[in-house]
Amino acid sequence: MSALEGKEDLLEEWKKKIIPTFVTASVFWIPVSLINFRFLPPQARVVFVGSCQVIWVSILCWFKRQEF
Repeated sequence: MSALEGKEDLLEEWKKKIIPTFVTASVFWIPVSLINFRFLPPQARVVFVGSCQVIWVSILCWFKRQEF
């Protein structure tokens, strides 16, 4: 995205946001995976993960617009 936005330092934003994004991903996806594989029947798993993916993409969009 930094290249498409025409930024000079392409890794600057990545360096600032990688740790908070990684921590948030861990806090989000570990419980989602636990729920998915422990409690849901196989036929409901794809829909559940797809729904969670929509939420996760929204979180990533929010991170993209935050200033760190």
